[in-house]
Amino acid sequence: MYTKQVFLTTLLLITSILFVNNTNAQCNISSSSFVNPTSCTVNNGSITLNGLGTSATYTVNYKLNGVSVTPFNVVTNASGVLVISALGAGTYSALTVTKGCTSTSQGPFTLSNPSAPATPTTTASTPVCSGNTISLTASSTTA
Repeated sequence: MYTKQVFLTTLLLITSILFVNNTNAQCNISSSSFVNPTSCTVNNGSITLNGLGTSATYTVNYKLNGVSVTPFNVVTNASGVLVISALGAGTYSALTVTKGCTSTSQGPFTLSNPSAPATPTTTASTPVCSGNTISLTASSTTA
């Protein structure tokens, strides 16, 4: 009877350790990256976290420009990649994910809008007089 009790106690302890280790492994972020918005008027930047549990729902917490954002849920893909999308320009810090465990804090990530277009310049080959017609042409050297 004593041997059976020791065996069951050992089995429970091993199972508990495996469960705790497996749960914590789901919150280990192996790498992260970000993509800047493509326009000043579009929030299409993103932050990507790699190495999480596959096809799992995580609660995302972060600060935007030092202000806490309301936590929300995101599901990882089949490779354990979590993408936080629809982000605008700003500094994203103290980013963590939780799912029975909490990841280490990631960031800061500073997402920037693209550069403003070059300041237009004008040239005139002839004087412009009052009442005359003027023709303007615009072109861009930026992609």
